[in-house]
Amino acid sequence: MSAVTTLEREHALIQQALDLLAGIAAGLEQDHAVERENIAALLAFFRDFADRRHHAKEEETLFPLLEQRGIARVGGPIGVMLHEHEQGRTMVRIMEGLLPELAVPGDGRQQFTRVANAYGNLLRNHIAKENDCLFPMAQTVLTNEDRQTLEAAFAQQDRNADDDNGFARYQSIIAALSAQLGATAPTPTPG
Repeated sequence: MSAVTTLEREHALIQQALDLLAGIAAGLEQDHAVERENIAALLAFFRDFADRRHHAKEEETLFPLLEQRGIARVGGPIGVMLHEHEQGRTMVRIMEGLLPELAVPGDGRQQFTRVANAYGNLLRNHIAKENDCLFPMAQTVLTNEDRQTLEAAFAQQDRNADDDNGFARYQSIIAALSAQLGATAPTPTPG
């Protein structure tokens, strides 16, 4: 599987998780009861999969290679992507800090909902920029050798992170959360 295809597949799973977060935020706005354990598990997915696994591939491997091939960091798309990664990390930390306040209706729920919605908007727009702009740019500047280097590096990063079945494990987490939250469970994709 190509490196860009790997990142796009990961984007699709992240978007499924964002759908769950949007549903949680909508429920909180209506003062529905919440299972903080489910929310904590979803935030752990964003921290562990979206950031530590997916963003790490981009930041440690893809972006440096794109810079070497002439795509700008400062004043360019890579700098924007890195800034948005940091914004997302901050938002996840804020939501994690608000978890204890979700037990009862009040300001904590309202703040969590605002941050959750902002995070969802940030990541959806970020993914669109990468899928529609940055990745096509990458395809034009990367050599076949670069592509092979990225594929090998991504596979190594996955092994270092946990195991070769990590993606399937995260798919299962999102499917289980979908079932627990009453959402339509995503269909696992092979790979």
